Amino acid sequence: MEPPLRWVDNGLELLDQTRLPDGTTWIRCESAEEVAGAIRRLAVRGAPLIGLAAAYGAVLGMRSIGEPDDAAARFEQVARLLAGSRPTAANLGWALDRGREVV
Repeated sequence: MEPPLRWVDNGLELLDQTRLPDGTTWIRCESAEEVAGAIRRLAVRGAPLIGLAAAYGAVLGMRSIGEPDDAAARFEQVARLLAGSRPTAANLGWALDRGREVV
C-alpha cells in the first residue's frame, strides 16, 4: 500500500484519492496554492490527511518569505489560503493553529 503523501526533492507529493481504486496517481505540489487546490478538489480525503497536507502546505508557503520579520504575516496569508480550501475540516484548522504557535 502506498503512503498517502510523501516529501520528495523539496516538494510534497499527494496520492490522488479521486483515482482510487483504479490507479495510483501522484500530485506534485511545490506551493501552498497547489496543496490548497488538491484539498479543494477532494484529491486529499480524511481529516488526519487533510491536516497533514495543510501542515506541509504551510511549509511550502513559508519558503517565499522575504525577511524574518515578515514570517507571521506570511503565515497568516498561507493559513487563510489553506483554511479556505476545506473550511469544515477540523484537523486542517488544528494543524494551522499549531503552526501559529511556532511562528
